[in-house]
Amino acid sequence: MKSGIRDSAFGQPIETQLKNQKKTPPNMNTKILHGLLALIAVLSAPKLLHAQETLLGIGWIHSSGAVIGGWSPVGTISTSRPNTGEFHITIDAPGEFTGAGIGDFLPQAMTRIGAASDRALTGEVTAVSADSVTAVFYLSDVEDSANPSGPEPVNYSFQFALLRFPAGTSAVPAASRYLLATGSIASNGTLKRAATSDGSTLEVNRVGEGDYHLTLSKTGAYAGFGLEDFYPFATSGNQSNVQDNLPVGTADSKSNDHVLIQFRTADVQNASNDNPEAEDDEFHFTIYRAGGPSPATAESSLLLAMASVQGNNGLLRRSAISLPGANLALERTGPGRYRFTLSAPGRFAGKSMEDFAMQVHLNNSAHIDRIPSVRGMILGADTFEFDVRINDVENAGEAFGVAEDNDFFLTIHDAVPTSKPDLRIGKKPSLTKMKGNNLYNSNARGQKILTSPSSSGLARIHLATENDGNVTQDIRTRGKRGAGLSKTRCFQMTGGKKNVTAAFLAGGTTATSVRPGQVVRYEVRTVLPADSAKIKTAFRFQAGASPLDRAFARIARKP
Repeated sequence: MKSGIRDSAFGQPIETQLKNQKKTPPNMNTKILHGLLALIAVLSAPKLLHAQETLLGIGWIHSSGAVIGGWSPVGTISTSRPNTGEFHITIDAPGEFTGAGIGDFLPQAMTRIGAASDRALTGEVTAVSADSVTAVFYLSDVEDSANPSGPEPVNYSFQFALLRFPAGTSAVPAASRYLLATGSIASNGTLKRAATSDGSTLEVNRVGEGDYHLTLSKTGAYAGFGLEDFYPFATSGNQSNVQDNLPVGTADSKSNDHVLIQFRTADVQNASNDNPEAEDDEFHFTIYRAGGPSPATAESSLLLAMASVQGNNGLLRRSAISLPGANLALERTGPGRYRFTLSAPGRFAGKSMEDFAMQVHLNNSAHIDRIPSVRGMILGADTFEFDVRINDVENAGEAFGVAEDNDFFLTIHDAVPTSKPDLRIGKKPSLTKMKGNNLYNSNARGQKILTSPSSSGLARIHLATENDGNVTQDIRTRGKRGAGLSKTRCFQMTGGKKNVTAAFLAGGTTATSVRPGQVVRYEVRTVLPADSAKIKTAFRFQAGASPLDRAFARIARKP
């Protein structure tokens, strides 16, 4: 079993460093104090990152209850199986859950199998303390001749994810270091939409009735990972009133450059027998990657919203949204029928319903034989409406699903990767004093500075290229110097000072694997000689390609 490593201090104890101050001059004490404050800030930073990570734990659980693969960024995972089909999963992390309650968590689960299956899962969080949280998952055979009107507890391997709602706010952080891909697939195997966090390409092949193979590809992206590090989840996108199809999935094979995820969809209420019947169905998918050599090499900010719903009355128990100024509303339109309205001014202009992927997981304290489905219904510039339906799929005398209420959890992801380079420019390296933050102008409007060279003719220009898109990507930054400038050098300051002059002034220097919200800093040093015929000139900059963001520096000698 794998687990996250808790942060720890390093170097000399602070008490020792403070004691050593007595041997240093007074002016050095101030410097040491500042250094210690900086050290404390550095040591605190990882915990802030943990607090902002929605995913608390994820794993592949064997039918015996043992962990085949598991990962938690905050603590350790332990499991037990006290009864048939009943699995208890605990994440231990001292102090991590102080003040939290059982309603502050969102469990997800799906049978991990590469064949058609009629085994469904439901889960709930049952216990929370300051140091641990426990979720219980119930695995059921929902098509069993011994009990034609009810579920049958059964043991089988499955995968789970445990997310948490943000504490003290309704604004969920969109960023995740573990979400690898999300999207939706039509029943004929056509990929509707998909976003990958690291730029991997995704292809779908329908190899047979209800049998879909998703291949993620990127050179070297999967080296060091095992099959136990990939966790697919799926929810049916079928909105038939009698929907009775159940999707399951598994990580099937991998190499350094490819990973194959297999999903199977099956009719799990067939009057002729008590076995699943392979049947095509559209579905939404979400794939996490955890553990491995470095889970933070790629990041996304695709999570739009998450919610917990009380099924008998449609009460929105808890919700959190990453879109500024957005609102999520819910109406129960009938037994097992729920309509969500996600409102965000202008956010959905030019979008289609396929641009969003949703997961629904049932919340229950016992074995049940119900399955959910979800599908977008109406889309406008300001509003996105979608329906969740829950059906009982083992009902005596019925050949199709029957509407029935049930509590459930919901997540909504953006399934379209966006590129949005944001270039800032300034005379000083301070980000807050630079111009151009959140301006995306190809004409450099609002992103211009005027600077004067020193007596030696040297002018310094500071740049910051930020990834304002929603997935990790490479971003190219380049400059074009005006007439009269000489002895130009450019340095990439992020990740250690590096001279990138040749690339910067030619096609552009590329910062690789820039995560959403990450900033890459540059410093340009250029000379306007005193004997130059030019008393003023310009330096033009751009980040990205399509789209691109431009900035402009005018360099003028003082009269």
